Amino acid sequence: MKKIILGIFFLSLLSSVSWAKVGDILKVVKTPGPCPTGLAFDGQNLWNVVTSWKEKIS
Repeated sequence: MKKIILGIFFLSLLSSVSWAKVGDILKVVKTPGPCPTGLAFDGQNLWNVVTSWKEKIS
């Protein structure tokens, strides 16, 4: 019985997380440069990649 209750609890948590749809904008971050040509995420930081320089976006 406990497994069923825990299963229902976790399914309810997962369903609330899945409300965001593909393509939904979750957060807007300003870039330090005028024309970012690529963005990279290393798991902790978001990097703005430009041919002549690199800068971490905090």
